[in-house]
Amino acid sequence: RRTNRMIRFEKLAATEKNYPFVDAVVDADYKNGIFGEVVDGTFTAGEGFKAIMQIEKGDDMKYDAFTVLKGDHARIADFSKVDGQIVNITADELPETYAVDNMLVAGATGTLVVDGGATNEAFKVIEVMPYGVRAVVVA
Repeated sequence: RRTNRMIRFEKLAATEKNYPFVDAVVDADYKNGIFGEVVDGTFTAGEGFKAIMQIEKGDDMKYDAFTVLKGDHARIADFSKVDGQIVNITADELPETYAVDNMLVAGATGTLVVDGGATNEAFKVIEVMPYGVRAVVVA
């Protein structure tokens, strides 16, 4: 069972050395951890190398389906700024099947898909864990 829908950096050093976050307003209700792009200050789920990494708050803290509501400001991680960092993907955004060495990219819905042709802007699975995967950012 996967819990705590999110993607997170394995080590804090990833954010201390190179702050990868941007602020954006979300254009719809989105679950924490969904991928997409930011255009003119607005985040839209879909293909892209950014994801909502909101700090949970209030009654929804530690709730599996923490949602950022339409019009809210959200903390968006730009993974192009953290090449080589390891992330833990503990989210329902993972595809149904995946394996070590798979390259994961965001598909049209903002969830990850396996892309055998990806060479950059992807997450390379380095370990399959009970909660999801450990992956290295390939920017």
